[in-house]
Amino acid sequence: MLPGSMVTIVPLILGSISTVLAASITHPPSITTQPQPVVYFKEEEAGDDEKVELPCIAEGTPKPEYRWEKDGEEFDVTQYNYIDRVKGLGTLVIHRPTDADEGYYQCFAYNSHGSTSVSIKAFLTKSVQDTFPSAAQPTVHRPVIGYPLTLRCHPPKSIPVGIVLWATTEAGSQDDSTSLEFISYDDRITKDLDGNLHFTNVMEKDAMDGKAYICMARNSFLKSMVQGGDQLIMPQESPDMSKMIPVEVMWASPSDTLGLIHHVVRLKCIFSGNPTPDVSWSRTGGDLHKTRMTVDSYGQELVIKDLQFEDTGQYVCMGKNSATPRVMVRKFNVEVQASPYWIDEPKDQIKGVDEDAAFLCNAGGDPTPVIEWYINGIPIDEVPRNNRRLDYPKRIEFRNLTKADAQVIQCNASNIHGYLWADVFLNVLATPPEVIEKPQQWQKVAQGRQANITCRTTGKPDPIITWFKNDQLLAGDRYHITKEGTLQISDSQIGDSGLYRCEARNKFGLAKETGELAVRIKTEIVSVPKESREIDAGHVFVMRCDSKTDPKEQENLEITWLLDDKPIDTSDPHYVVSQSNFSLTIKNILTKDTGQYSCNVSNGLDYDIATSRIIVRSQPDPPREVTVTVCRQRSAQVQWKNASDNNSPIEKYIVEYNTTFDQDDWRIGFEAGPTKNKAKVILSPWANYTFRVIARNEKGYSKPSEHSQVCRTDADLPDKNPSNVHTIRDEPNKLKIRWDEMPQIDHNGPGFEYVVKVKRLNKPDEEPKTYIFKDYKKTSMDNHTEFFYEPFEIEVRARNSKGESLAPVQKITGYSGEAAPLAEITDFGLEPGKAITPTQASFMWTGVPRDPSVIRGEFKGYKIQYWATDDREGTQKEVDVPREETTRGRAKRQDNKEYHTISDLPPYTNLTMQVVVANTYYVGPPSNQVFLETPEGVPSAVCDLKASVRGSNHFSLTWNPPKHRNGILIGYNITFQQIDDGEVGTKVKLDEQINDPEQRYYELTTLKANQSYRVYISARTRAGPGKEYYIDVRTAEAEEPGVPRFEFVQITSDGFNISWGFRQESDKPVGYHHFVKYKKMGDSDWKVTPRLSGSQTWQNISGLEPGTMYEVQVVASNSKGLTPSPIQYKSTTSEGQASTSDVAQAAWFIGMMVTLAILILILIIVCIIKRNRGDKYHVQEKERLRGRDPENGDQDHFNEYSRTGGDDNSLGKSHGSLTGPEKPPMESDTDSMEEYAGVDPSKFNEDGSFIGQYGTKSKSQPAQSSMSTFV
Repeated sequence: MLPGSMVTIVPLILGSISTVLAASITHPPSITTQPQPVVYFKEEEAGDDEKVELPCIAEGTPKPEYRWEKDGEEFDVTQYNYIDRVKGLGTLVIHRPTDADEGYYQCFAYNSHGSTSVSIKAFLTKSVQDTFPSAAQPTVHRPVIGYPLTLRCHPPKSIPVGIVLWATTEAGSQDDSTSLEFISYDDRITKDLDGNLHFTNVMEKDAMDGKAYICMARNSFLKSMVQGGDQLIMPQESPDMSKMIPVEVMWASPSDTLGLIHHVVRLKCIFSGNPTPDVSWSRTGGDLHKTRMTVDSYGQELVIKDLQFEDTGQYVCMGKNSATPRVMVRKFNVEVQASPYWIDEPKDQIKGVDEDAAFLCNAGGDPTPVIEWYINGIPIDEVPRNNRRLDYPKRIEFRNLTKADAQVIQCNASNIHGYLWADVFLNVLATPPEVIEKPQQWQKVAQGRQANITCRTTGKPDPIITWFKNDQLLAGDRYHITKEGTLQISDSQIGDSGLYRCEARNKFGLAKETGELAVRIKTEIVSVPKESREIDAGHVFVMRCDSKTDPKEQENLEITWLLDDKPIDTSDPHYVVSQSNFSLTIKNILTKDTGQYSCNVSNGLDYDIATSRIIVRSQPDPPREVTVTVCRQRSAQVQWKNASDNNSPIEKYIVEYNTTFDQDDWRIGFEAGPTKNKAKVILSPWANYTFRVIARNEKGYSKPSEHSQVCRTDADLPDKNPSNVHTIRDEPNKLKIRWDEMPQIDHNGPGFEYVVKVKRLNKPDEEPKTYIFKDYKKTSMDNHTEFFYEPFEIEVRARNSKGESLAPVQKITGYSGEAAPLAEITDFGLEPGKAITPTQASFMWTGVPRDPSVIRGEFKGYKIQYWATDDREGTQKEVDVPREETTRGRAKRQDNKEYHTISDLPPYTNLTMQVVVANTYYVGPPSNQVFLETPEGVPSAVCDLKASVRGSNHFSLTWNPPKHRNGILIGYNITFQQIDDGEVGTKVKLDEQINDPEQRYYELTTLKANQSYRVYISARTRAGPGKEYYIDVRTAEAEEPGVPRFEFVQITSDGFNISWGFRQESDKPVGYHHFVKYKKMGDSDWKVTPRLSGSQTWQNISGLEPGTMYEVQVVASNSKGLTPSPIQYKSTTSEGQASTSDVAQAAWFIGMMVTLAILILILIIVCIIKRNRGDKYHVQEKERLRGRDPENGDQDHFNEYSRTGGDDNSLGKSHGSLTGPEKPPMESDTDSMEEYAGVDPSKFNEDGSFIGQYGTKSKSQPAQSSMSTFV
């Protein structure tokens, strides 16, 4: 038993003892409860009934008796009337103990068996606590601010040793505990291991407003506290308050430290210095243990918990601050020893006659413990020799035991650090076998598990146990019989089921019992989660745990999910366990969900478990405790505590700041590395700064930290002057100066203003004029001038109450406003020898002089203006001829001619051309006009190409003519290509192209079924074919046509007008032909109209009888068969009755017509308003001259030649493709009947599969790819 705690000794073989007691068999005494090694009592005070209890309880038969020894002498408790012994026990109760009762007490338990059990020795001592020496006056300390200080504490005698505490109190209030405030230790104020209080550098606040520092000692047993004298701190100012003090050692633990294994070792270094030193720890030749070694007391103390032999070695503490050129080092050598600990602890033993017994007493320790043996409390050397007892240093053996060998054996293992005490008994019996725990009548076990069939027996000597299955003796490696008689069957199999019998036999008799075993199919998890996964926070995460078990145990199967070995609370809605497959779903997974997940499947017999390590990654937590440690005029040092990275390493910290000028404007002041926790931020003078810190990892940015305290900077001169100083020359006779606003953060002090100086360069003797603007938002100045485009020297400075900025000022040369040039060109014409093409013409003219008095501004070049001769207002455009182009050209030619070619003229158009001179804001008078006609060109792409009426071997094409004909249309060209697996085949031309320019429809036939095609169409003029437009379409499967759907468009007295379309309830082809069947109600014979091609979707039936009901049916046909529509019944009108139309009679039709008329009227009014309004604004007119409409963007104003999609021949800049055919926009403008006139191509996927139900919905769709839905 280890000294130091109350020890309860429990015999190993409790079951055997219980059995023995039940049979009234004698056995030696054994102490089970004994006193602690040290027992304290306090001195009696008036009215107290102090008592001390020394417990001593033993088991044995007959019932043990007790005696005590004190200080090694017999102690007769009956001689002391204040000492009682608890009835029936050996426990002593000492009432009102005194100093005379102090000493070592030991209990002995014995009975008629002739054996004695002995307790450990307990030391009884009085707890005391003396007071501090009285002090008449407080101790006053007058340290210089920034220098170190130590307050000493010499605690008085205390048993047990007192705990030292430091506090402050009102000076002189020794007995007033209400004013006590315990010291809060930090990296500057700390207590050493001896109890002294240290200040690494004294600050003015350490005076504590005159309060006294006091040292106190607390006795944990008496629960009392005494306090020492007052100590006052009166900090003294230093001539240099900012002086930095190098690091020195104030106090440190001993250089050589001895620690005991499993105990705690504390090493402490206290460094002085200003600023407060940073303290760190290391281990020579290795790393600090991650869990057992921690740094406490703000880095000053290294704590080694659960000390191990491998912790022996050298440890180093290091102190540094910014005033210390080198690191101050203190080294410690730690030696590890051990008090005794058990390797082989003696155990109680019950043996039978003729058996052998052996007792081991083997203890470890450093130094090596000494082993001492006792028998019945007597040293073994003093016990008479026994030939059947063999004595060894760490072992005692008994041979051929008899009942007389029953005894109690003690072992003591001790070294300089403590001792171990063992008190065990040997009992010798002679009894026949008896089964005291029978096999279960019926038990079950899972396949693969170990089966344990119990058969615990008693009897001395120990019975020999044998097992039988179905009367067959069991033998083999899978069968093992324990010392207690239990049969263990390893790796149980289904075949192990059956009836088992155990037999116990010794020299005094035989006992036997039976039981049945059933083996169930094992439980196992069949879908195992991955061992480790990393997941981003915010997702829904699911873990499967499918399992199986024996069908007979299925109803007992339970699945439990655990997180880090703790059951998950499935009542929490954050977790959902499926009742069907027991999967675990985590909604909106968070970083707190990181951990080891286990799925535990059990049916009560066996279990299976699968684990998965889930790491949830997220953006970091916000950094904490952001503080400003240094605040200066132009910089601050910001410090923070690092954030949790939430399983994704921190990449950097971002220090942001704002000011009171704009509290919502947070700007980045510094970016620090992931291991940093401080940063220097550059500041501006005269501002109130607040800081915050944001952490970033791979998953994103943390929320901002809490704000720091305010850092206020002092005023200074402005660091800069306004930037972007310039003039605007858009108004004649005005000097308009502009500059960028300087924000308040750049003012650097109060009284901020702009100082503007302006000097005429044409009058060098004239003094510059100075203008002051006190409103920092004022960034412009306008003055009237005498001349156009007059030069000025301009500078703008910043100034505050401290003075003008010392930064270099930006001096610029600016000009007053420009006016329209006076220069006029009179010889504008076509360049000789250059041909006119449909879109290109070249021009020449004589350049004008660059005299500022003529240009009246900065010369920018020329502008060629042109328009359709019969529509100037709607079509005028202009082309810039920049100054750089004219200058380069003339330098090469050495003449005064200007040349320019325009390459985007509208084909087939009568144009009027002129040129003007341009400065920055104005143009001069127009030149003479040139008239020309551009030749015919090729047309733009056709519009609205669609494929409809899609059959197995055909489909119909419809289109609208090109928006820009660029000449006279003479027809259309159609080609197509077959598409196989994304590869486009050879183009196939029609045998005969379309030569009718008015034709808008064509039916492609003799195509392959279920085949993709790319179909191209281009319009032609006499200049040739224009840009190709294409769509992709797929023919339908080769099968019977789909069911047609039809309606009666008009009904008369003698006929019907019928229109039909394709009911799209399935991906059926449209019929190649259609015809109508009809008959009078009740007739047996049908009449049939001629077959119409698939593209024709209506039929007029005449010659019917007035007022007669008819049955009508539309039939679709192709090479695979006929498909009729459902029969409809319709009556002709009576004679004289007006014809009717299902459509026209509908109320919605009338409403639609009225709405359409109103919309057309509104459109006309809007056009008129826009046209009139466009003439009122100079800016709009200038934009139109450039070819841009400010209201309609860059749309072309040559209505006849305006473009959509891929037009490349308009007056505006071409945006069309330069290569390849044009792909149409994905939109549909089908009319109401087209909803049923065939398979609307917008209802097909890229492979032609049907995705709609009926008809088309007129919605524009964005283009997606060359294989996208066709229209």
